[in-house]
Amino acid sequence: MRIGILIELSELSYSHGLFKRFLEKINLLYSQVDTFSTESLIDKVREHIRLNFEYENVKQTLLESGVSNALIYVNEYLFATEHAINLKLDGNIDIEHIMPKSGINREHIMHDVGVDDPDEFREYAEKLGNKILLESEINRGIGDAWFRTKKENHISKGNGYIGSKFPIAQSLVTYTKDTWTKEDIDLATEKAAKRIADFVFEL
Repeated sequence: MRIGILIELSELSYSHGLFKRFLEKINLLYSQVDTFSTESLIDKVREHIRLNFEYENVKQTLLESGVSNALIYVNEYLFATEHAINLKLDGNIDIEHIMPKSGINREHIMHDVGVDDPDEFREYAEKLGNKILLESEINRGIGDAWFRTKKENHISKGNGYIGSKFPIAQSLVTYTKDTWTKEDIDLATEKAAKRIADFVFEL
């Protein structure tokens, strides 16, 4: 999983020696050498990451806008693990933008968020801290609603975050603010980036 995260974050393709050749090498060792234990395999992965990747570079990439949506799943999994919550990835799942990236209230939402420039708004919409997992039926029910509505209310036939089984959505129900500003997105992104980078480097 750690190597998979690094592949998602890298500008290098999977076929690069840091990934494919390394994985082929340890696969060969693990499948052909009887004395090559699971612990030895894990140690080789740890050493490979330590020697070839930098913590700060990985974290910085996670702080940038537009990281792979696969990392939203990783963040949810790690958040659930931190809080000893059993995460189930069954059913239809959407990537939810806490701050909507579009909609009829866009100008008002931009004002709430504290962003004037449309390009900056798009950048914040695609940050790791602005995306969570949400059941498709709930996501369709809340659409492009404002944060205060998403976190507190049962909307039409679906629920807001209060009806979600996903732990990050649940944690937002009791969020101390009714607005979701760029400072909140930055803070959530920082926490998610640190959470994932710490996991990759086993800190």
